[in-house]
Amino acid sequence: MHAFSQLDASMKQNQRLIATTLAAALDEVWSAEGESRVRDLVRRADAAKSELDVRWVRQGEDEVRLTGVKSPFDAVSTTPFEVVQRIATTGDGNGRQERLLTYVSLPDHESVAAALEVSEPTAPRRQYVRAAVIEALLSSLAARILGVDRKTLYRRLSSYGDSAE
Repeated sequence: MHAFSQLDASMKQNQRLIATTLAAALDEVWSAEGESRVRDLVRRADAAKSELDVRWVRQGEDEVRLTGVKSPFDAVSTTPFEVVQRIATTGDGNGRQERLLTYVSLPDHESVAAALEVSEPTAPRRQYVRAAVIEALLSSLAARILGVDRKTLYRRLSSYGDSAE
């Protein structure tokens, strides 16, 4: 489905932009003020948007989230500012959800390798596509019942809205 792939690509691109921009800023803070300040900023960024999760992943720490997703971050196999993206199912039981995860590795500081993780649920994307499909089916059905093509139906509906003003 074309709309789904466009939405998927857009979601990945937006998350990549957020993650790389934030990672570049965090790298500067890490150099100037240390890792504790970076962790504080990551916590604040995570709290700022409820639908977007932001996490600091340090090489060698327990990298399994509460949701059960292990980070693919590996300092040996990634270069600084390399982006890794994947879709993962998180949670268990009824709380399972699909999420887009983006990781950006940072240059080592103080002999510590770390990455930024940004993630968000993919459900809104799926809901949008489902609504678009239903809308297309209903408009096709309405056009068929009225004996017009979909373009004519859309034109009539658009002009109806304009004339009501």
